[in-house]
Amino acid sequence: STFLPVYVLRNSELLHGELRNLAASLPLTVNIFALGIMSLFCAGLVRRAGMRRIMIWGAAFAMCGNLLLLLIPHYFAIFLGLLLDGIGEGLIMNALYVILTYIRNEEDRRNGFSIYNAAYLSGVNFGMLGGSLLAVAFGQRPVFLVSVLTWALLMGLGLYLVRNLEGMLTEELSAEGGTEDREEEQKEAASALQFISDKAVLSFILLIQNPYIVFNSFVFYLVPLYCSARGYEETIVSILIMLYSQIAVLSGDYLTEHVSARFGDRAMYVALLMNVAAVLLFALTGSMDGLIFALMILGFSAAFGKPVQQSYFLDRKAAVRYGEDRSIGVYNFTENIGESLGPIVFSRLTGAAVRGYMTFLAVVTGCCGLHFMMNSKGMKREE
Repeated sequence: STFLPVYVLRNSELLHGELRNLAASLPLTVNIFALGIMSLFCAGLVRRAGMRRIMIWGAAFAMCGNLLLLLIPHYFAIFLGLLLDGIGEGLIMNALYVILTYIRNEEDRRNGFSIYNAAYLSGVNFGMLGGSLLAVAFGQRPVFLVSVLTWALLMGLGLYLVRNLEGMLTEELSAEGGTEDREEEQKEAASALQFISDKAVLSFILLIQNPYIVFNSFVFYLVPLYCSARGYEETIVSILIMLYSQIAVLSGDYLTEHVSARFGDRAMYVALLMNVAAVLLFALTGSMDGLIFALMILGFSAAFGKPVQQSYFLDRKAAVRYGEDRSIGVYNFTENIGESLGPIVFSRLTGAAVRGYMTFLAVVTGCCGLHFMMNSKGMKREE
């Protein structure tokens, strides 16, 4: 996370100028897109293959991808390596999200999403700190060796850890009448096309979820490039991103509970507009101080933004009819479609004038207002 955009850009010498920036963003875009594609299959895979097999398959794909990044520092090998890494990560992460949907109580499920998102960001923190120190001490390529060894370790450790998850899954399916009954219900449920075309679902995906997740690339794409252009080492990048993610981790439970209680479903507008304010602050200042304050605001937004979105999405009538486990797969897929656009968006904004940022932020704000006008009647104001 601290140097990957820079590493890809450095090995994208086959093109020049603006085309080179676009080429450098494509491997990262494909990585996120592959992660999203896996979400469409995970609900069925969890039921048929089980978490242990998913853990083995996912770790094997990711390990092979990082091995390519280690052995062949060439653009097309990096492209393929990040594709395999996205498939592997997507299998594991999306399967865990599917399991969370089997929590029946809405408040407990929202808390589960909040805790899982915080755990994810904690892992990002640890990885960035360790990776940046290794990159400064030994160079960037040896970091991929550590990634390969970590995935190999996860194949063994993960098999031990997921036994409890499979036990919980079996209990939940039994309580719902067994796997066969559940699959029979799903056959009678609305098709995926009908589900996505539902007004509440489609407007949420296009106007709230995708604009919100694009801002992830401000943190994980623009920040490393900004720091590299000004001569800062990877440790500085890791400290900046850790500031963002630690704020999200430490305030996640508190803000998710209290902001949801205060604003209800409208909390997702608060999170999105906070992102707009953060990037606007950076665009107007263009300084390191502005970047730090922007990351702090983005961190507070990330603390509650995704859990309230997930709860809102799974509470839609179309999601209940379609099945929460399959609905979260669609949620993760469409989210990663939006996130995969992030590097492209911010590759265009990198070095752009303030007017470029203003246009982008105006479009996002307009999406927020349009969704409110279309769906305000069906929202819960307080819990």
